[in-house]
Amino acid sequence: MGCVYLNQYCIKDFRRVKQNLENESFGIYKEELQEKTYLMNDGTMAPVFYRNVVNTGLKLKELSWVKNFIHKYKTELSKDTEIIIFTTALPSMNSAQGIMNPRLSLTLR
Repeated sequence: MGCVYLNQYCIKDFRRVKQNLENESFGIYKEELQEKTYLMNDGTMAPVFYRNVVNTGLKLKELSWVKNFIHKYKTELSKDTEIIIFTTALPSMNSAQGIMNPRLSLTLR
């Protein structure tokens, strides 16, 4: 029985540590944005950085901040990835807000 309690404690502690790490990571992303250290040699933002910022913000339920980020920083992506990354970030944002694409909801009926 002691192992069950120890296991539950470990799981709770892991979740707490994971939450702290996500908060820390989000803070680092914000600093990078403020200082523009995210810029690559060609002056654009890496698509993976953009996606990671969005995903971390959504996990932390920073919905209005993420919505602002999606629109504000889309032009910092390279032209060949801007449309693809932007159009995948918006559905993630809408899903986190509980908004479903009307075309998708019709296919699910």
